[in-house]
Amino acid sequence: MRAEFGDGLRAYDRSLSEMKERMVTEARGWAAAEDDLRRTTYRPCQIEGRAEGAASWVTSTAGWSMDDIGSVSSAKGRQRWRKVADGVYVAVRPDIGGTQVVMPCTIPGTAAGQGSELPLQVSVNDEDRKGSGTVSTEQLLKSLAESTRELLGCEEKVAVPDDLLP
Repeated sequence: MRAEFGDGLRAYDRSLSEMKERMVTEARGWAAAEDDLRRTTYRPCQIEGRAEGAASWVTSTAGWSMDDIGSVSSAKGRQRWRKVADGVYVAVRPDIGGTQVVMPCTIPGTAAGQGSELPLQVSVNDEDRKGSGTVSTEQLLKSLAESTRELLGCEEKVAVPDDLLP
């Protein structure tokens, strides 16, 4: 992205250790019978850049999905999800957060079913870039998904593919 934005690149760092601590606490406190569907969305990375005189933003989010794996895999969720690999689903919704990925992420020490009933959801919104970037939305999203899974210590071995978009 530095090649794209040059000296106009500014990263807004977020505390990943705080995000991890809070997300693990949320997962360990989750119980299917008591799920109120309230979710916290974290913003692990936000980047501002200037290219050709215009500001561009790339924002990312991570959190526990309101949709379980059953609803995203059956297309009964609130959004249109597309299966891109075993356990990996993508929805493109620029109006509400960009491109989103949902996948199971069981945190050690959580209630049975947490990984599939409270799956991980990450998103990247880079609409300002207008597709002209040297790094694609898919690359950003894959990197975010993999690094968030690693940060949280997800038990499942899910392979996030390179090709996430149609």
